[in-house]
Amino acid sequence: MSTSPEVRKALLSVFKKGPSHIIMDLAGVLYIDSSGIATFVEGLQLSRKGVTRFTLAGAGRPLSLFWILPTSRVSLK
Repeated sequence: MSTSPEVRKALLSVFKKGPSHIIMDLAGVLYIDSSGIATFVEGLQLSRKGVTRFTLAGAGRPLSLFWILPTSRVSLK
């Protein structure tokens, strides 16, 4: 079941409000496919264009890939 389109829509909506920090709680997420990763990369790109800090919280094994990405404005908690 793909939910990345819904997550992307919600994430873009939050970015449009211009918050200083967005925290995505990924606790309990067991699998993320390439479209999900693309959504997070888009969030990272949006954070670099503005002043919003983008944090992925509760990330477990599926997000170990993010350790190889540049993280100047994204953090994993």
